[in-house]
Amino acid sequence: MKKNAKRYITAALFAAMTCVLTFMVRVPAPVGFTHPGDSVIYLAACILPFPYTLAAAAVGGALADLLAGYPQFIVPTLIIKSLMSLLFSCKSEKILTKRNALVTIPSGLMLISGYFIATWAIYDLGLAFAGIPGDLMQSTMSAVMFIAVAAGLDKIKFKQRLELIKR
Repeated sequence: MKKNAKRYITAALFAAMTCVLTFMVRVPAPVGFTHPGDSVIYLAACILPFPYTLAAAAVGGALADLLAGYPQFIVPTLIIKSLMSLLFSCKSEKILTKRNALVTIPSGLMLISGYFIATWAIYDLGLAFAGIPGDLMQSTMSAVMFIAVAAGLDKIKFKQRLELIKR
């Protein structure tokens, strides 16, 4: 199979996994819901090269918002999840590098500030502040899940088996 076709298929699978994990494993929050779906976005960003990772992050997150009944957050989600995915690197043979583990922190801050601004624009400032604890929980949960799953995938040399990155 051609490398680009493999990348498209893998991006579509990551988008689907992001959507399912976001939509199916959710905890109601003052604004929207909290979920571990960002951990899949982090994985996709460490496995797929640009622009495939952008598509997986944006489409998966936006579809989950649509299915969950939050269409007002589709555009902010497209922007926020895409930007979050750009922080990670897929250039290493491993998924879990020191860099990718550490970049979960600015990615989480991007999530919190992005949804703060979006909620303020859509609703009001009070609700934007009320959403911070849920977003903090979401970013922490996703970072922990990413690190655990990435470590496991690295043990089985998952990234090398996919053969998506040019050597």
